[in-house]
Amino acid sequence: MTSIMAALRRAAGIAIGAARPLAYPNAPERPCHLHRLAVSHTGDVFPCCLVYSSAYHRIGNISDVDLAQKIEKYDRRCSCSGAKLRAKRPGDPVGDDRFLNLELSLQCQAECAMCCVDAPGWSGTYDLYPQLTALIREQDPEGIVMQGGEVLVQKRSMDWIRSVREEFPQKKLHLVTNGCAPASLAPEVARLFQRVVISFVGIQPETYRAVMGLDVTRTLSFVQALIAEQTTEVAMKFLATPLNLHEAALFLRTALEMRPALILFSDSGFHQYVRLKTRDGFWEKIASRAGTAFQQQLFASSAALRAAGIRVHVEPSAGKVLGVDRAFLHEKALTDVVATSW
Repeated sequence: MTSIMAALRRAAGIAIGAARPLAYPNAPERPCHLHRLAVSHTGDVFPCCLVYSSAYHRIGNISDVDLAQKIEKYDRRCSCSGAKLRAKRPGDPVGDDRFLNLELSLQCQAECAMCCVDAPGWSGTYDLYPQLTALIREQDPEGIVMQGGEVLVQKRSMDWIRSVREEFPQKKLHLVTNGCAPASLAPEVARLFQRVVISFVGIQPETYRAVMGLDVTRTLSFVQALIAEQTTEVAMKFLATPLNLHEAALFLRTALEMRPALILFSDSGFHQYVRLKTRDGFWEKIASRAGTAFQQQLFASSAALRAAGIRVHVEPSAGKVLGVDRAFLHEKALTDVVATSW
């Protein structure tokens, strides 16, 4: 789901633009572009997916013949909770954790209400696969993250990914998907990808259909089949919105029953879509009740999470909505199973 890029940017509280003060002055300096590169569906290249679509942070385009030089000389500034971007210095290692984050075609079968690139209405064409292959050869990353649109419904993207797996068998391939696909596709997905992150915009059928126009039972069947393959790390990710916030506890229970390797909670713009300070405090009450239910479920599930070896990550922006932060985790002795970063 393309909206994950916008959600990640909000979660990091990123500061952008040359004239803006850095939001995280104590974050360690890092030449982020030597460790993470993000490529949009237009072929534009950025130092990471958090500044995706920021004209100020654009490095160049994968069609540029001098892209390698542009990456080498790149000098822009921003900060997030993880790092302060700086230029490359002599002696800087490329980094063993280098990843490419690739947004492929925007073709998608969903109609997510919060889609930030209008993928539901997209009718363009995408043919940057040769350039992407050349970028992989040139940058030699440890791994590659693929997303769309919805990659699993893109025939040409899937054909290209098969060729990538064949040419680069040692690369770690990760997929971000809505997972609303036939269960019969699970064996091939497990063969192609080391990690698959499935995004949910709700867990009850009515909510899921209202937000993205699809059938959650189909998604759950695919996830179940993928987990059963036991050859790829599966992460189930809950994207909090005003319409589904009260389902966070139910999602945790459902995910625990399915036993993925990782359960994620992210904010998909809750505060962007609601006005908390109203005379009756409607949304404050809803958020408080949803947060209390989630906290109780998290604590009640802690023993089962430990026993199953399942990791839970609550991104900071989602934790703000659900009332889960480091202080809460320490108080409830949950720091061994729940983290606030990923």
